[in-house]
Amino acid sequence: MEETLYEDEGISISELIGIVLKHFKLLLIVFGIIVLACVGYILMNDPTYTATTTVSVESIKNLTAWNTSRGDIRNITTELQFLTRDETVRSALGKLNLASYVRKDGSTYEDLLTDKKKFKGLQEAITTSEIKDTNSVSISLEHSNPVFAQDFLKALTSEFSAAVETEARTQLKNTKAELSAKLESLVYSLSNLKLELEELQNSSNSDYQNTLAIFETTNVADNMTNRTNTYLGLTNPALLELAQRISEETTLVADYRIQLQTLDAYMSSQMYPVVVINQTELLNEDGESNNLLILAVGVLLGAALALLSTLLAEYLSDTIDDEQSLKKILEKEAKILTTIPPGSKDINTEMEILEHPDSAAGSAYTHLAGIMMYAPNTNIFTLGSLSYGEGTSYTTLNIALSMVKSGKRVLVIGTENEGMNYQRLYAKITSHVEIASSAHLHSFSLDKPCKPAGEGPELDIAVLDTDPKELGQILNSSQFVEYLGSVSALYDVVLIDGPTFRSASNLLAVSRATNGLILNIRSFVGSRGMLKALLHTFELCNLPLAGVILNNIAGKPSYQERQEIKAHDKALTALMSGNGSGREAKLLTKASSR
Repeated sequence: MEETLYEDEGISISELIGIVLKHFKLLLIVFGIIVLACVGYILMNDPTYTATTTVSVESIKNLTAWNTSRGDIRNITTELQFLTRDETVRSALGKLNLASYVRKDGSTYEDLLTDKKKFKGLQEAITTSEIKDTNSVSISLEHSNPVFAQDFLKALTSEFSAAVETEARTQLKNTKAELSAKLESLVYSLSNLKLELEELQNSSNSDYQNTLAIFETTNVADNMTNRTNTYLGLTNPALLELAQRISEETTLVADYRIQLQTLDAYMSSQMYPVVVINQTELLNEDGESNNLLILAVGVLLGAALALLSTLLAEYLSDTIDDEQSLKKILEKEAKILTTIPPGSKDINTEMEILEHPDSAAGSAYTHLAGIMMYAPNTNIFTLGSLSYGEGTSYTTLNIALSMVKSGKRVLVIGTENEGMNYQRLYAKITSHVEIASSAHLHSFSLDKPCKPAGEGPELDIAVLDTDPKELGQILNSSQFVEYLGSVSALYDVVLIDGPTFRSASNLLAVSRATNGLILNIRSFVGSRGMLKALLHTFELCNLPLAGVILNNIAGKPSYQERQEIKAHDKALTALMSGNGSGREAKLLTKASSR
């Protein structure tokens, strides 16, 4: 058998339903926690109000176009950055009387200017949505205070406009400064040229005087070329070049002065960077809490996480809890002989066949006894389990009692020796009048095989009261095989209350001496991993697994019982390995006294 015996091959709807029902309590807890968390959030969360306004934003490029026509610029991404800048938001807050806005806890909104976290939260609550193919934008603010939301958005729009205008005017001032600097440089240059021309006038002939008179006339630019050729063409070529330079720079000076006058006029005019299209208003006057949406998400999330938690719990669980999980592991290795249902709730379930034979559990024991009594080719059966606490001894004795009630002579050999108190069980059996005279308790001896007292129905219990090491020597000896041969001829059925798989060598020895093992697995206790290991071991040793009993008579163990089973297993492992002490032995003695 391969290691991958229990790997997933998909999951059917019926399996999923089974897993959900199995972990239904966990599913309800996880689902309830998530839904309650959502309800708590809804109750604690304040409703949110959304204030909105629509504005038209002029681009800075158009605002600074003082000497050209404005273009159709619809990309206002740069301008929108001024909306949520720290300076803009602080200026908007500064316009409001923050002390007049009070929260539920009595605090005012003045801390918006001092608390960085709250200030950042306010910035993040501002959202914009550009209207396609226009330079218009919708500005929104979500806040728990509807009055503050509207007042702040109005102030923010105003400060946004001021911030854009300030940036545009700053750029215009820079442009004016550049023009003024160029004009100043030209005026200085023109002054020097005139001085140079005056020097030439004083040092030259009368032609220079005539040239100077020409330069000082009103139409100097129009007549310069002809007059210069007339008066200076034959005297000094340098004067012609000088005259041309003076003419050009005089024109530039006049042009720059006109530009500055135009720029000053533009800067003194009113700018409209941001124009309000739709006044500030509330979109949801009753508040938008999204309670139904939050609750719906909580229900869906709770259902999903609850289902995932049940699947995870099933994946992490190592116990065999029902027939379905048991069948998936066994496949064709062995068949399930029966499932023993929970016993009667009003009585102790140890001796169900005596206490309440007509119960579902009693009927299951009777059915199982019938299968074993009429099994072909053998009358010796070994009943074992994976670990301590799975009720193998109770199952063995209940089957034996059912056989005795059917008129059989039955020998039970108690080899488990893991804290089982056969004296107490024998006393309980003999307390019932119908079986008292037919039951006998013996100490096991290889030299003296048990014999029936008479020809009628009888239950004999032979107990191997030895330590684990001596038990192993007995079970692995040839004398034990001879012993079984002797008693099988005297009794109708021989039942061996075998060791657990924890004593693997002993369990294999007993199984080899008989025709196979009937495995008793208690629901919610039996380990999947140990069952796989046992099946693999039996396959290697070429031993048959005659069948499996799923024992659910005691129901799901409590947390305390689980801890006791773990402590018992740990103590037994220590004693079997030779590392045990008086503490472990005392623990097993305490368990056997119950």
